[in-house]
Amino acid sequence: GGSVQAQTACANPTNNNGNGKVTFNFRNNNTYDVIITDISSVVSLTENVVTEAWWRPNALSFGSAAAFPALNTTNWTQFGGATIAGVANTTNTTPQSFFNNSLSLLVPAGQTIGIAINAASGATPTTGRLRYSSLTANQSYVYSSGGCDILSGGLSTANASAAGAPRLSNAAFANVPRGFIGCVTFIAAVPCSGPPDPGTAAA
Repeated sequence: GGSVQAQTACANPTNNNGNGKVTFNFRNNNTYDVIITDISSVVSLTENVVTEAWWRPNALSFGSAAAFPALNTTNWTQFGGATIAGVANTTNTTPQSFFNNSLSLLVPAGQTIGIAINAASGATPTTGRLRYSSLTANQSYVYSSGGCDILSGGLSTANASAAGAPRLSNAAFANVPRGFIGCVTFIAAVPCSGPPDPGTAAA
Protein backbone atom coordinates (compact mmCIF):
# COMPACT_ATOMS: atom_id res chain seq x y z
CA GLY A 1 0.00 0.00 0.00
CA GLY A 2 0.94 3.62 0.24
CA SER A 3 1.37 6.24 -2.42
CA VAL A 4 3.83 5.93 -5.29
CA GLN A 5 5.98 9.00 -5.90
CA ALA A 6 5.32 10.61 -9.27
CA GLN A 7 8.24 11.80 -11.37
CA THR A 8 8.11 14.37 -14.16
CA ALA A 9 10.37 14.79 -17.18
CA CYS A 10 9.97 18.13 -18.98
CA ALA A 11 10.99 19.30 -22.45
CA ASN A 12 11.48 23.06 -22.71
CA PRO A 13 12.65 24.03 -26.20
CA THR A 14 11.71 27.52 -27.42
CA ASN A 15 7.96 28.12 -27.81
CA ASN A 16 8.04 29.46 -31.38
CA ASN A 17 5.66 27.44 -33.57
CA GLY A 18 2.42 25.54 -33.54
CA ASN A 19 -0.27 23.56 -35.33
CA GLY A 20 -2.19 20.44 -34.32
CA LYS A 21 0.12 17.51 -33.51
CA VAL A 22 3.71 16.72 -32.59
CA THR A 23 5.69 13.55 -31.88
CA PHE A 24 8.42 12.58 -29.45
CA ASN A 25 10.05 9.41 -28.16
CA PHE A 26 9.84 8.40 -24.51
CA ARG A 27 12.54 6.11 -23.14
CA ASN A 28 12.43 4.24 -19.83
CA ASN A 29 16.03 3.64 -18.74
CA ASN A 30 14.99 2.17 -15.39
CA THR A 31 15.22 -1.49 -14.41
CA TYR A 32 11.49 -1.41 -13.65
CA ASP A 33 8.39 -0.58 -15.67
CA VAL A 34 6.81 2.86 -15.39
CA ILE A 35 3.25 4.06 -15.95
CA ILE A 36 2.64 7.40 -17.67
CA THR A 37 -0.12 9.14 -15.70
CA ASP A 38 -0.28 12.58 -17.32
CA ILE A 39 1.16 14.72 -20.11
CA SER A 40 1.17 18.50 -20.06
CA SER A 41 1.83 20.89 -22.92
CA VAL A 42 1.04 24.36 -24.27
CA VAL A 43 -1.88 25.69 -26.34
CA SER A 44 -2.18 28.73 -28.58
CA LEU A 45 -5.62 30.10 -27.70
CA THR A 46 -7.73 30.52 -24.58
CA GLU A 47 -10.73 28.30 -25.34
CA ASN A 48 -11.86 24.72 -24.87
CA VAL A 49 -9.22 22.49 -26.43
CA VAL A 50 -9.64 18.79 -27.27
CA THR A 51 -6.48 16.87 -26.39
CA GLU A 52 -5.41 13.38 -27.46
CA ALA A 53 -2.46 11.12 -26.64
CA TRP A 54 -1.38 8.32 -29.00
CA TRP A 55 1.49 5.83 -28.90
CA ARG A 56 3.43 3.30 -30.94
CA PRO A 57 5.45 0.42 -29.44
CA ASN A 58 8.78 1.45 -31.01
CA ALA A 59 10.89 4.57 -31.27
CA LEU A 60 9.94 6.98 -34.04
CA SER A 61 12.83 7.34 -36.48
CA PHE A 62 11.97 8.25 -40.04
CA GLY A 63 13.85 9.86 -42.93
CA SER A 64 11.21 12.40 -43.86
CA ALA A 65 8.12 14.03 -42.40
CA ALA A 66 5.93 12.18 -44.91
CA ALA A 67 7.34 8.85 -43.70
CA PHE A 68 5.84 9.32 -40.24
CA PRO A 69 2.76 7.08 -39.93
CA ALA A 70 -0.49 8.99 -40.30
CA LEU A 71 -2.15 9.69 -36.96
CA ASN A 72 -5.05 7.25 -37.03
CA THR A 73 -6.20 4.02 -35.39
CA THR A 74 -4.47 1.90 -38.04
CA ASN A 75 -1.00 3.17 -37.16
CA TRP A 76 -1.33 4.36 -33.55
CA THR A 77 -3.14 3.43 -30.32
CA GLN A 78 -4.93 6.20 -28.45
CA PHE A 79 -4.29 6.17 -24.68
CA GLY A 80 -5.80 9.49 -23.62
CA GLY A 81 -8.32 12.14 -24.47
CA ALA A 82 -9.82 15.15 -22.72
CA THR A 83 -11.38 18.56 -23.20
CA ILE A 84 -9.45 21.18 -21.26
CA ALA A 85 -9.85 24.89 -20.59
CA GLY A 86 -6.94 25.98 -22.75
CA VAL A 87 -4.77 28.87 -21.57
CA ALA A 88 -3.06 30.71 -24.42
CA ASN A 89 0.73 30.64 -24.17
CA THR A 90 2.79 31.65 -27.19
CA THR A 91 5.86 32.87 -25.33
CA ASN A 92 7.13 30.50 -22.62
CA THR A 93 7.35 26.80 -21.85
CA THR A 94 5.12 26.69 -18.76
CA PRO A 95 2.69 23.85 -19.57
CA GLN A 96 -0.78 22.92 -18.39
CA SER A 97 -2.13 19.43 -17.82
CA PHE A 98 -3.62 17.97 -20.99
CA PHE A 99 -5.25 14.91 -19.40
CA ASN A 100 -5.89 15.72 -15.72
CA ASN A 101 -3.87 12.72 -14.52
CA SER A 102 -6.19 10.31 -16.35
CA LEU A 103 -3.53 8.37 -18.28
CA SER A 104 -2.31 4.85 -17.53
CA LEU A 105 0.22 3.72 -20.14
CA LEU A 106 2.76 1.10 -19.13
CA VAL A 107 6.28 1.56 -20.53
CA PRO A 108 8.42 -1.53 -19.87
CA ALA A 109 11.93 -1.29 -18.44
CA GLY A 110 14.47 -0.42 -21.11
CA GLN A 111 11.88 0.32 -23.80
CA THR A 112 11.51 3.37 -26.04
CA ILE A 113 8.05 4.18 -27.40
CA GLY A 114 6.76 6.82 -29.79
CA ILE A 115 4.13 9.31 -28.63
CA ALA A 116 2.01 11.80 -30.55
CA ILE A 117 0.10 14.62 -28.87
CA ASN A 118 -2.84 16.18 -30.71
CA ALA A 119 -4.60 19.38 -29.60
CA ALA A 120 -7.37 21.07 -31.52
CA SER A 121 -10.07 23.68 -31.09
CA GLY A 122 -13.10 22.32 -29.26
CA ALA A 123 -15.31 24.37 -31.58
CA THR A 124 -13.45 23.46 -34.79
CA PRO A 125 -11.46 20.24 -34.32
CA THR A 126 -9.75 20.56 -37.70
CA THR A 127 -8.02 23.70 -36.36
CA GLY A 128 -4.84 23.09 -34.40
CA ARG A 129 -4.23 24.64 -30.97
CA LEU A 130 -0.91 22.99 -30.03
CA ARG A 131 2.31 24.92 -29.50
CA TYR A 132 5.71 23.33 -30.13
CA SER A 133 9.23 24.25 -31.17
CA SER A 134 11.13 24.53 -34.43
CA LEU A 135 14.30 22.63 -33.58
CA THR A 136 17.79 22.96 -35.01
CA ALA A 137 18.32 20.54 -37.92
CA ASN A 138 20.27 17.33 -37.28
CA GLN A 139 20.47 17.93 -33.54
CA SER A 140 19.28 15.62 -30.77
CA TYR A 141 17.33 16.91 -27.78
CA VAL A 142 17.24 14.81 -24.61
CA TYR A 143 15.29 15.84 -21.52
CA SER A 144 15.81 13.45 -18.58
CA SER A 145 14.32 12.93 -15.13
CA GLY A 146 13.55 9.97 -12.91
CA GLY A 147 15.38 7.56 -15.21
CA CYS A 148 13.25 8.46 -18.23
CA ASP A 149 13.92 10.62 -21.29
CA ILE A 150 11.83 12.77 -23.63
CA LEU A 151 13.64 12.58 -26.99
CA SER A 152 13.26 14.84 -30.02
CA GLY A 153 15.46 15.71 -32.95
CA GLY A 154 16.30 16.05 -36.60
CA LEU A 155 15.88 13.46 -39.34
CA SER A 156 19.51 12.35 -39.10
CA THR A 157 19.03 11.38 -35.43
CA ALA A 158 17.55 8.24 -33.88
CA ASN A 159 14.74 10.35 -32.43
CA ALA A 160 13.37 12.35 -35.35
CA SER A 161 10.27 14.31 -34.34
CA ALA A 162 7.61 15.79 -36.60
CA ALA A 163 4.53 17.98 -36.49
CA GLY A 164 1.52 18.82 -38.61
CA ALA A 165 -2.13 19.79 -38.72
CA PRO A 166 -4.54 18.13 -36.27
CA ARG A 167 -5.66 14.53 -36.68
CA LEU A 168 -9.19 15.35 -37.85
CA SER A 169 -7.80 17.39 -40.75
CA ASN A 170 -6.47 14.06 -42.11
CA ALA A 171 -3.20 15.81 -42.92
CA ALA A 172 0.10 13.95 -42.89
CA PHE A 173 2.97 14.93 -40.66
CA ALA A 174 4.55 17.77 -42.61
CA ASN A 175 7.26 19.56 -40.63
CA VAL A 176 10.57 18.39 -39.16
CA PRO A 177 12.29 18.76 -36.85
CA ARG A 178 9.67 19.95 -34.40
CA GLY A 179 9.88 19.57 -30.65
CA PHE A 180 7.24 18.79 -28.05
CA ILE A 181 6.97 21.38 -25.27
CA GLY A 182 5.76 20.06 -21.93
CA CYS A 183 6.08 17.31 -19.36
CA VAL A 184 5.44 13.60 -18.97
CA THR A 185 4.44 12.48 -15.47
CA PHE A 186 5.03 8.84 -14.55
CA ILE A 187 5.17 6.48 -11.60
CA ALA A 188 7.08 3.27 -10.96
CA ALA A 189 4.99 0.21 -11.73
CA VAL A 190 6.30 -1.71 -8.74
CA PRO A 191 4.21 -3.73 -6.32
CA CYS A 192 3.51 -2.21 -2.93
CA SER A 193 5.66 -3.54 -0.12
CA GLY A 194 2.69 -3.96 2.19
CA PRO A 195 -0.68 -5.66 1.68
CA PRO A 196 -2.45 -4.38 -1.42
CA ASP A 197 -5.07 -1.69 -1.08
CA PRO A 198 -8.31 -2.81 -2.67
CA GLY A 199 -9.26 -0.99 -5.83
CA THR A 200 -5.92 0.69 -6.48
CA ALA A 201 -4.34 -1.72 -8.96
CA ALA A 202 -3.45 -0.31 -12.36
CA ALA A 203 -5.82 -1.58 -15.02
